[in-house]
Amino acid sequence: MVEEGKIGISGEFEIWVGDKRIAKGKNMFTRYFLSSLVVTVARRAYDREERDVTLRRSMGYGATARVGTDTSTRTDPSFTDLVSKIDTAPSSVTRRLWRFEAEWKYIAEFLFKWNANVLPSGTIGEFGVWLYTDADDWDSPLTQLIIPRTEGDFYTHFRHPANRLVSRIASADGKFTEFYYDKTEPLLYIWKVVIQIK
Repeated sequence: MVEEGKIGISGEFEIWVGDKRIAKGKNMFTRYFLSSLVVTVARRAYDREERDVTLRRSMGYGATARVGTDTSTRTDPSFTDLVSKIDTAPSSVTRRLWRFEAEWKYIAEFLFKWNANVLPSGTIGEFGVWLYTDADDWDSPLTQLIIPRTEGDFYTHFRHPANRLVSRIASADGKFTEFYYDKTEPLLYIWKVVIQIK
């Protein structure tokens, strides 16, 4: 039975090396993800000066991920970067949406894949995801949600938008066991946001 007025927002991840899944679990979010969700819900569709604009950027614009080598630092929602980042972008990013009406569950899924020989061999202890987000620099309560034009002809739902760290999983949090990565294998990080009526 569905409870009135209750939804759950959670995150899931999977880590694959070659054709073997080595970890699966719940991801962690940062303040930028939370702030951007609230701003997106509260933002009206158009301000007067925006009526003729059709080019908009949302959270998935420029989505990317990175891996890191840190194995001892626990995640905090205030993090803005990985602790020890290997700054190599994925070889490909695939976005998928899933809808399961019988469960009233919706999933946004990102598949970040590094081909073989793209990352160096070594220990991996953290993963991060970056999305296009709000700066979370507003004072509470924010009563006049006016978003100025940004980046030429592009508009967003956010104040001072940029790609920011929205999620970090770390071996130090017990999310997965750090592992030695052999660069001759592809690496796949699957990151999901799950929204479901409870």
